[in-house]
Amino acid sequence: IGASWMTRADRDAEIADQISWLDRVRESVAPPPRARVRVLGFSQGAATVVRWLAGGATRCDDLILWAGDVPGELAAVHDRLPGATVHLVRGDRDPLIPAAHFESAASRVRALWPAAQVHAFPGDHRLDRDVLDTLAAA
Repeated sequence: IGASWMTRADRDAEIADQISWLDRVRESVAPPPRARVRVLGFSQGAATVVRWLAGGATRCDDLILWAGDVPGELAAVHDRLPGATVHLVRGDRDPLIPAAHFESAASRVRALWPAAQVHAFPGDHRLDRDVLDTLAAA
């Protein structure tokens, strides 16, 4: 972790840099027209993708927030992507995302997207192949 990585020092500039960089990456791997775009943020990446979708040029059809925090910019994502499908995922033994914190985040998400889906799997703070396969098939 660097001295300015998402700390108070130049935080807004760091977020703007992340958003710009992610938009450039997205442009470089542009999918074919009408392709379904899915965005997955894992751990600290969950907050990053929420901020990116709120402030950048990228749009997605599916937003997957996996074992991470849901920042205040979520409402702006809803304003830009009200029809997105949203999934929240957490391992049932994740020591970094307590169940109460996850349920609070799920409530905030469902207030904006009532059809948001919550997925749990037996495990800790990691990606789970079975859940990934289920989401990919959806």
